[in-house]
Amino acid sequence: MAVGIVAFALLMGCDSEDPGVPESFELLDGAVCDAANGRFTREVDHPYFPLAVGSEWVLEGVEDGTPIRIEITVLERTEVVSGVVTRVVESVEFEGGALVEISNNYFVQAEDGTVCYWGEEVDNYEDGVVVDNEGSWRADEPGHAGGILMPGDVRPRVRFFQERAPGIAEDMSAILDVELEVQLPIGELEEVVWARDWNPLEGQSSADGDDKWFAPGFGLVADGAALRVE
Repeated sequence: MAVGIVAFALLMGCDSEDPGVPESFELLDGAVCDAANGRFTREVDHPYFPLAVGSEWVLEGVEDGTPIRIEITVLERTEVVSGVVTRVVESVEFEGGALVEISNNYFVQAEDGTVCYWGEEVDNYEDGVVVDNEGSWRADEPGHAGGILMPGDVRPRVRFFQERAPGIAEDMSAILDVELEVQLPIGELEEVVWARDWNPLEGQSSADGDDKWFAPGFGLVADGAALRVE
């Protein structure tokens, strides 16, 4: 029987304090996403993160009493990073109906199927006005490198850096499970991947990170309390 994602997350955390991701989880080598270490394509067809041009995803939910909405669009636009043409994916986020962030994210796929994250342009908003660009980074800037968004070999008990821009963007992720069956507004899904992201620069640990779920053929289907509705 499929279980709702929010209910599943609550169930997993109800018995005891979440200990977080153990150090025994294999740390994947981010070199697979280094520009100098292989051939890359902007045509991303990973089953758990497909980026067909024109695709649009909408996620909605309520977090701490505030309605949230995330609109994600795979653009025809490209961006050259480290001499490689990347695919640009726009993410627009709302809290309580107010625009809080627009980001344009750069992705490529490595030869082994790994989806690599090569940076983002971020505009943070308050009262309809851009207030800063905190979180922006590029893999081709000094000291930076591309991160892993989704491994080519999706399996549990692995962890990896999604962003490798020291002091600017250092998000990490871990895959906790790969065979979940869940019920969402878009239907009942199988072989769903459960991942957890956390941002050490904001004081987060894996114990209080953000859970995300990915389904084959759909990509991201839930981000915390925000569930895919389109």
